[in-house]
Amino acid sequence: MTSTQLTNLNKINELKDLFEDDLSGFFDLFVEFESSTKNIIATLKVEIEQNNAKKIIHLAHTLKGFSGNLGLERLSQLMSVIENSIDDENGTDISTVIVEVESVFNETLKECVANGYLK
Repeated sequence: MTSTQLTNLNKINELKDLFEDDLSGFFDLFVEFESSTKNIIATLKVEIEQNNAKKIIHLAHTLKGFSGNLGLERLSQLMSVIENSIDDENGTDISTVIVEVESVFNETLKECVANGYLK
């Protein structure tokens, strides 16, 4: 997988197949993802400013799992970077990563709309 791959369409389609009898549940997952992710990113920015490592790790881990389970690979990767950077003494500057997170989130939403997962 390249660092620019936003989504794993095979994984998304496998997930969609699980909802074959109730596709509304599948689409609801993406609506919930959009809403929850906006809140998580906003909260992450505050916690980064306050240097609250425990909350940053918790939020990053939560969003990493949620996005990974939906096949939203690049966002999941970035959350892993944030999660791991807390323990990295040389440290990735997570304030720059969060800017990329916002950009990737917006691009992911566009791709989800283009593929019919969101309206």
